[in-house]
Amino acid sequence: MYVTNNCKEIGLIAGIVTATNIKITESDEKLKNEIEKLLDEKQKEENIDREILTSVRKMLKNGGYKPSGRNKPASEYLLRTVSEKNFPSINNVVDINNYFSVLWGLPISTLDIKKTGEDVNLKIGLEGEKYIFNKSGQELDLKGLITVCDSDGNPIGTPVKDSMFGKTTETTSDIIVIIYAPSDKINKIQLEKMCMTYAEKLRKYTTASETAVFTV
Repeated sequence: MYVTNNCKEIGLIAGIVTATNIKITESDEKLKNEIEKLLDEKQKEENIDREILTSVRKMLKNGGYKPSGRNKPASEYLLRTVSEKNFPSINNVVDINNYFSVLWGLPISTLDIKKTGEDVNLKIGLEGEKYIFNKSGQELDLKGLITVCDSDGNPIGTPVKDSMFGKTTETTSDIIVIIYAPSDKINKIQLEKMCMTYAEKLRKYTTASETAVFTV
């Protein structure tokens, strides 16, 4: 896997986790219990770490994007579902993604490697770039937004919403995870440890036979 980060100038450091031979299923009881424990802890917290949320928004604004309303980072949406006691449960791979996004306060993309290809590029979205992000056919305007592009240069994921094309399905066997971290809050060593923790969870709950981690 080769990933390039052309968003360093706006303060992005990306953690990358890849996993092969995964099996996407409903989350088992052990994973569900881990998620419930985290949600209980978050619901009891009087103060969410606002600094990390502010840093993520600043990182997106640096590229020219306006991360507010329906266009806020995915991590903020998930934290809101925690407070509203409406946290989504999808499958083991998506649930792990959402677990760590809530734990760290960071947006995370999980994409199908067969759709992204082996060469992935992180860049700032250009004028006119868009993609469909849900089954209703709604589009996300990517101008100024940190964007993951596939091997052919097509936009496929962002810290806000991933494309329908790039999302995992029940037939996905290999994935790439992108953790979007603001470099003014998280350093490379911290992010590498996060990636290793993420990879461990994938091995434990998705039957992943091989994982790899790195930062860009």
